[in-house]
Amino acid sequence: MLPNGYTRLEYIEFTGTQYIDTGIAIKKSYEIRSKFKPTTLAKYLYGALSSGNTASATAYINSNGNWRFGNRAIPKIINLNTVYTSVQNASQLVVNGVTTAYSTINDFETPVTLALGGSHNTNETYGTERFVGNIYEFRILDGNRNDLINLVPAQHDSDGKVGFYDTVSGGFFTNVATSGPDFTPGPPVD
Repeated sequence: MLPNGYTRLEYIEFTGTQYIDTGIAIKKSYEIRSKFKPTTLAKYLYGALSSGNTASATAYINSNGNWRFGNRAIPKIINLNTVYTSVQNASQLVVNGVTTAYSTINDFETPVTLALGGSHNTNETYGTERFVGNIYEFRILDGNRNDLINLVPAQHDSDGKVGFYDTVSGGFFTNVATSGPDFTPGPPVD
């Protein structure tokens, strides 16, 4: 699945200082899919917000384990140190195969690109409530459910850099934060 020069990893560990910019602004017809394990609450798994939060595509897990779906909080569904799969679009949030919210989110469209491991705001800042835990996979699909981005945890063999290989573009996404440690690699996948 990955080209020569990359080693696939089971996951990438985020320690609360890292994030990537996916380069994709979310449209109402898009879908976001992820597999993750949080080890700390009150963090963004991903996010893109307009000023005043009037338009957003977020996965913010608050201190009570509630998932913010668009601008709405879903009752506690997230526990620490548990692996979750999620599918989020304008009409539903599905976590581990169970639909936990189903109502059209009219504000599920963003003027800025989505950040993975944090939030991206219209004032071009990236929030400080960054994800702590493991991310196993991350995808953004268009309205026809074709991949726009399919991020696979990987390590670049020549320099050891850890990031996400995009199987759609062939790009390699690494930490863009300007301070703090880099990503921590998970175990290699055979």
